[in-house]
Amino acid sequence: MSKKVAGFLFCRNPRYGPLSVFYGQSNTPLFGYDTGAIDPEAGAAYTRLLSAKSESELASSKVLTDLKGLMDLLGRTGGKRTRAVEDYLSQKVPVGS
Repeated sequence: MSKKVAGFLFCRNPRYGPLSVFYGQSNTPLFGYDTGAIDPEAGAAYTRLLSAKSESELASSKVLTDLKGLMDLLGRTGGKRTRAVEDYLSQKVPVGS
């Protein structure tokens, strides 16, 4: 499994899992520092994961529901970490949580 998707392994840890999923790791951030774009490999993996889940599976998981919302938003921003994406992340997965 790619390091960029390895954050999903930590989803069971209620404190660190969502941070890994939505922000990446310190050595593999979800968004490129130079481009502000979602890592293409992570974006593709998240898209595959979400498309493999049923609506009821998505609805029963806060992490998956929030990830779907993020991916929908990124679809509207061209995959870029815009102010709207920043606001979404701050609301759904605050760094201080």
